[in-house]
Amino acid sequence: MEGKAHIDDKGWTVEIRIPFSQFRFKLKDMDKWGIDIERLIARKHEDDFLVYIPKNSNVLFRDLHSLRG
Repeated sequence: MEGKAHIDDKGWTVEIRIPFSQFRFKLKDMDKWGIDIERLIARKHEDDFLVYIPKNSNVLFRDLHSLRG
């Protein structure tokens, strides 16, 4: 896996390249993906997610954002 991080006046961003060989499905099956992003700040005991997940929820992957490719 390769990645680059960048900090500017708008904040922190990262771009990560994940080789298709690391996925466990065939390329022809790739049409629509469910995606979520988590940010963990251990020193603050803070977890942030792109998709809101209530703390009392026992469902982790419910309303993921869609990514087509």
